[in-house]
Amino acid sequence: MNTSEKIFSILENYVDTIFFVPGGGCAFLANALGNSKINHISAICESGAVSMATGYAMARNKLGVCLVTSGPGICNAITGIASAWTDSIPLLVIGGQAKSSTLIGNSGLRVRGIQEVDGVKITRPITKLSSQAVSSKDAIDSLNIMIKTCLEGRKGGCFLEIPLDIQGESYEK
Repeated sequence: MNTSEKIFSILENYVDTIFFVPGGGCAFLANALGNSKINHISAICESGAVSMATGYAMARNKLGVCLVTSGPGICNAITGIASAWTDSIPLLVIGGQAKSSTLIGNSGLRVRGIQEVDGVKITRPITKLSSQAVSSKDAIDSLNIMIKTCLEGRKGGCFLEIPLDIQGESYEK
């Protein structure tokens, strides 16, 4: 089982539908979602996918989940993430990212990886929690924390960014 498959095996306990826009930056995640037991609805754009996920959360009074790709995909999701923040909607947005080895880090560059945009920095002010996974274990631990964070206290959104190499890593407890 890889990290992406483990993510959706966990999410099966919380949702029956996930909204997404596939892309290269979330390739392993999209493949795992397609092979999971969770219904998945592909949207034309990320803003629509996030809007559907927030509508799902409000209509069912439960967690809404959205999967987007890296770069512009994350940027297109911002309005919906901000809406979940201001309207206290439990929303988990999972964003793909370029491979860990190509991330800018502290290099001072604007972009190094393919369609790399720092989704964590962008979403931090409009989420309850925003982080980038640095390992397979970290991705799963962060997912579990974020699910609880979205649903506890004043509800709101969380953003989990997962680099492509970590999405495909083998997951072992």
